[in-house]
Parts: sequence; structure tokens; C-alpha cells
Amino acid sequence: MYRIHRMSRIAALGLACVMMFTAWGCEKPGEVFPEVNEDLPLAGEKVLTKLKAGFDVGLKEALKSDGKLEGAHTTNDAKAAKTDGVSAINLKFGRTSSRLRNPANAIPTWAVRTIKELDNLKTHKLEKSTYLFDVGKGRRGYIEAIGLAIECIRCHGLDSALGEGMKKRVEGEFPEDKAMGYKGGQLRGWYWLEYDAAK
Repeated sequence: MYRIHRMSRIAALGLACVMMFTAWGCEKPGEVFPEVNEDLPLAGEKVLTKLKAGFDVGLKEALKSDGKLEGAHTTNDAKAAKTDGVSAINLKFGRTSSRLRNPANAIPTWAVRTIKELDNLKTHKLEKSTYLFDVGKGRRGYIEAIGLAIECIRCHGLDSALGEGMKKRVEGEFPEDKAMGYKGGQLRGWYWLEYDAAK
């Protein structure tokens, strides 16, 4: 009898914890990965440069035409993937955020904890804007903060700041969008790289 009663209490406690997490909108913190102090490989530096440069070109094209908004961020990805050294270190890259527009840009497992912890900070409040982790199996994971620039507000800002018809355009292309309503200075998201360190 005591054993059954004790099991019932444990089950009730477990249910209470689940309900608390649900009510607070909390998620289980991600695994902790150790930080390392190393320079990025040259291929990684070049890919980041191309991602940032490609954004400006892609955004202008997307805003002045009826083309897909996704092109604002992916215009230069194919070129970046062909960067010298990328295949040699099996480098993967992308952009992510805790408030996604495109579900395909989910946070890499090794970056979940850090990104969730820094989610509500403004860019200028970050202790640092880049992190490099040992993610196991000889791989490194790198993230770099993306602040909300003036150009970003046209697609990610408050309703009053969105370009003409932009909200309807975003909702049509990304029905599950969670990436509007930002104000200047907020942390919009992160660039990420993952690669073989030994090579």
C-alpha cells in the first residue's frame, strides 16, 4: 500500500513538473558543450564574409521584385558552399534564431543552450558576439550574433515599420513565421558554422 502511494506521489510530481514547463513555455535546457579558444579556419572566415555580403544583394532583389523573400538570405549560399576548403573540413553553415521564419533554419543541437540563454538580450548587452564550441567527434561549432540592422526592420520589424504589403507577403510565404515584431537593437539571430577541427 505504501509503495503504491509513494509511486502515485512520484507520478503526480512528474505531472506537476510537466504542467509547469508547459504553462511557462519553458523547454529543457540543451546539453552543455565546452568552449574552445581557437581561430576559425580560413574557409570558415570566407564563408561568413560571403554570407554577410550576399544578404545585402539578396535583400535588395527580394524587396524590389515579387520574388520569394527567402532569396534575401539564400542568394549567396550556393556560392559560399563552393568556397575553397569547405569540403576539406566538411564545413556546414547557416543562419538560425529562437524565433524562426523558415523552419528549415532550426538551431543546431550544440547551440541550443547558449542561444536560448541569450534570447532576450539586446545586441549591445551581449558579453561577446561569438562563441566556439567543441561539439564532439573532432568537430567545432561556431555562432556569431546578428543584430537587427535598419534593413532588417523592413521584413522583421513592428507592423508600423514593415514595408508596404510586407506582412501579408511574409505570412503568405511563411505561414508559421515568428520573426516579426522586432525593434532596432534587438538580437535577431545567429550565423553558425560546424566543421572538422583536425583538418
